[in-house]
Amino acid sequence: MNLSERLRNIIQGTNNHYILIIGMMREHLTTTPDLIDQRAKQYCRLMNLDFGEIYGRTRRRQYVQLRAVMMYVMRTELNMTYTAIGQRFKRDHATALYHCNEIAVEVDLYHDTKRVYNVLRHGIQIIEEEQTESLDYEDSRGVRASTTRPKV
Repeated sequence: MNLSERLRNIIQGTNNHYILIIGMMREHLTTTPDLIDQRAKQYCRLMNLDFGEIYGRTRRRQYVQLRAVMMYVMRTELNMTYTAIGQRFKRDHATALYHCNEIAVEVDLYHDTKRVYNVLRHGIQIIEEEQTESLDYEDSRGVRASTTRPKV
């Protein structure tokens, strides 16, 4: 029995299965690992970062943060396994697990982590909208942004 026959049998069975399949297909069409990569490339271009370093071995803070948030988005939005996430980033599954747990806490605490998370989930327009709002916030180090930026 091939996949189309199995789907037809499930759809004819109950409405709950049909709704579940449609929901899974819709999620798959809206967000994919490649779409997350594309949004990360846009973010890297905006922040003057090298996208190739995300999949590299660098341990610089901005790359590690972006890599960790990408892992977290793949886990929460795509329900990818830690093993699959680790393989995509050429890392161990334990590394993916560590980063996902770390970012789950940081998204609620730090504005800059939440901004990267929102960019990867919704696209680069989040930053454009944010530029029109007040930039007075604390970054992950607890420093007020208005005091760290040069006044023009």
